Amino acid sequence: MTGWVHEVFASIQGEGLYCGERQTFVRLAGCNLDCRYCDTPAAREPNPATCRIEEAPGSGSFTQARNPLSVNTVLRACRRLGSGTVTLTGGEPLVQPEFAAALARRLKDGGYQVHLETNGTLGESVREVLPHVDVVAMDVKIPSAAGCELWREHKRFLEIVSARGARVFVKAIVSDKSTVKEIARCAGLIAFRDRSIPLVIQPVTGARAVPGRRLMRLQEVALEKLEDVRVIPQCHKVMGIQ
Repeated sequence: MTGWVHEVFASIQGEGLYCGERQTFVRLAGCNLDCRYCDTPAAREPNPATCRIEEAPGSGSFTQARNPLSVNTVLRACRRLGSGTVTLTGGEPLVQPEFAAALARRLKDGGYQVHLETNGTLGESVREVLPHVDVVAMDVKIPSAAGCELWREHKRFLEIVSARGARVFVKAIVSDKSTVKEIARCAGLIAFRDRSIPLVIQPVTGARAVPGRRLMRLQEVALEKLEDVRVIPQCHKVMGIQ
């Protein structure tokens, strides 16, 4: 089994509920979306000629491997980088469901915790990967920030993931244009499945700052429907790391 990989590296998780954890990141190539705030546009290339692999954790020194990569090649890179948690990210990892599932299965068999970061739109593809992951970090795209409206796709995706009993949390990136109505709709979509699913409101990086009072108001609105709502910025950006 081979797949297209953009990069493999070690870093501190900068987003969501596991912010601050040391993890290994396997960034798969290709994406089905083109979000306005995307901070890894190069990873949207579906068939990159090479993949860069970090030589040692935190070294910032990379070697190049020719794509597509085998599962075994990725596993060797993960072992070298040492973390007990591996996050499959992108791009969008579910555009390569067979490779993502094969890689996740081998990682689980090797004793790793496996996290899946996904844009939450490819419901049929996630079925193949779910049995082999421990945590699903699912995006809900807020139209004013992302530039796309995907409520129906997100609803279906969350139905599939929650029905399988996966540990899931939702991340919603907001801009200074994001509205109370949008966050209320996001929270309602989650609450329809389970009020205990956590929601992370993440202010977009690199644009005009979202005022703190505004973020508190968005959180307040979401808490009317959900039990656990947190506001967490992209901490790795604050630290100046990948």
